[in-house]
Amino acid sequence: MFSHDSTFELCKKLMIYKMMGSNVFINYSLMGINVAYKVFGKRLTNFAIESTAASLFTGGVTVADLNKDSVKLEARGTGCIGCYVVEGVRDAKNSQLDEFLDFSLQSIRDIAVSGQESHFALKLTAYISTDLMEKLNLAQYRFVNDVLNVTFDASNDSVLSESQLVANLAAVGITDFSK
Repeated sequence: MFSHDSTFELCKKLMIYKMMGSNVFINYSLMGINVAYKVFGKRLTNFAIESTAASLFTGGVTVADLNKDSVKLEARGTGCIGCYVVEGVRDAKNSQLDEFLDFSLQSIRDIAVSGQESHFALKLTAYISTDLMEKLNLAQYRFVNDVLNVTFDASNDSVLSESQLVANLAAVGITDFSK
């Protein structure tokens, strides 16, 4: 994996991996990126991100970047996959979703044009509004915590019994169910 990297690239990877493991980075990186966007602008901030941490984890921003990177990786015997993240769009209009669908389909065509085996990951949550995902997340949280009463305590290895489940469901008014 690392045999093709220069000493500089290995040092860069070590520093970025160490940085990403620090609580300071984990807790404040999003705030730092938002401040950088305001102070330095989108173009300079994105350039800094793309040439540091993003360069370790992605093949680039465009399908052309991905194809260029995939040729290099294929020569090393490593495959790649095209993935897009579009979550976080509030109140997405159907026209935006249609554009994303067209973009995704064109990306699949572009990735496969070389004739090599190609992969494309599509997260179906890209087509779900953020509001709905937040409601589903809240419902899941309440079900796990309020109905099942499951705790995520590593020292507690107890298992939810059938009688506990029945009692938990009855406590929230669910008494009519079948096995």
